[in-house]
Amino acid sequence: MLTGALVNGVVPSNGDYLTLEDIEKHVILSDDCHTCPTKVISIENTLRGIITPLKEVQRISDFARKHRIKMHLDGARLWEAAAAGAGSLSEYGACFDSITLCYSKGLGAPVGSILVGSKDFIKRARWMRQAIGGTLRQAGVLKSAARNAIDVNFGVGPNGEGNVLTRTHAIAQRIAAFWQSLGGFIEHPVHTNMVWIDLKQAGIDHRC
Repeated sequence: MLTGALVNGVVPSNGDYLTLEDIEKHVILSDDCHTCPTKVISIENTLRGIITPLKEVQRISDFARKHRIKMHLDGARLWEAAAAGAGSLSEYGACFDSITLCYSKGLGAPVGSILVGSKDFIKRARWMRQAIGGTLRQAGVLKSAARNAIDVNFGVGPNGEGNVLTRTHAIAQRIAAFWQSLGGFIEHPVHTNMVWIDLKQAGIDHRC
């Protein structure tokens, strides 16, 4: 209702992350008025803790720019990808027109997200935020918590230098290995600090 856009969800053919081939199968490049031409490609990284490799993102970005399609990144947990050594914030950022990053998911701030983009894009976003009542008063306290979450938990550089996130990645690996040593199964590969335990295979009702 707010954007006048329709969403076409795409399921990764490899079961983990989107590839250029997945995009090409679903993208609509026609300007026929009976179709809904693709204007934005939106990717989430990480998704379920799984990293979309930088090279794959670059392939998709090159394709999008060739066809004048905007690129958006739901990067709520992009900090985790950078901390895992998949690529720096700036390397991933160069592939997109807009990015959202979250201060609370994995970083420990009580609340808060940030929108990254060009100066004109951010100016327009502020107008949209105001229009839907999203303005926040006295944001200084939250900003301080977010800054501390970045500096302490992520690190001071684009690769999360000196971060503590990698400790959580190591803990996740140990949990996954322990569960598998008991004969359990993991639903998704453990790239960062998320462990998706397959309760169904273990005969456990998750609704209990």
